[in-house]
Amino acid sequence: MHKTGSANGSFLAGLGVASGISRRRPRPGRPRLSRRWRSIIERTYAEGKNRHGLARARYWGLAKVSLKVRMVALVTNLKRLMKLILGRAGPPRLAWAA
Repeated sequence: MHKTGSANGSFLAGLGVASGISRRRPRPGRPRLSRRWRSIIERTYAEGKNRHGLARARYWGLAKVSLKVRMVALVTNLKRLMKLILGRAGPPRLAWAA
């Protein structure tokens, strides 16, 4: 029988039913590479969603939506490239030119 350590697992064990929930053991050592870079990557997705309209699809059809996503990715990458070229601060920005 599979032990789960929760109230649900105890209840199922009392009924003689094996729980289908498998628990993961924590991995030793440093976290995975993806976990370390996740916050940086998620910032890029958040920018596309909050500033460039990726929260909702404006057009119907896979081709049109794919084109929109690729255009937003292109714009986001160009903005990142300009930040790298000009330095982190870049030129002074006006409040309405976000």
